[in-house]
Amino acid sequence: MFSKSGEWELLGQPVHDVRIEQLHTNILSLDFFDRLFDNKIIRENGGYIKKCLEEYKDEFIVSDELRKVNLN
Repeated sequence: MFSKSGEWELLGQPVHDVRIEQLHTNILSLDFFDRLFDNKIIRENGGYIKKCLEEYKDEFIVSDELRKVNLN
């Protein structure tokens, strides 16, 4: 599983049940992500998400342009 620090770690107990859910997809092209470049959310040099000064929106910390767009 994925830890809070962002590292993979063992669950520590046996797994008895795994559930999956088929997602309905209708976007089949990576052109969908071009809006991130067009709206200057992603840097053209390297494709990194642009950071911004931290601000709080309800209980969320907004520290980059992608989060800012998603929460507004």
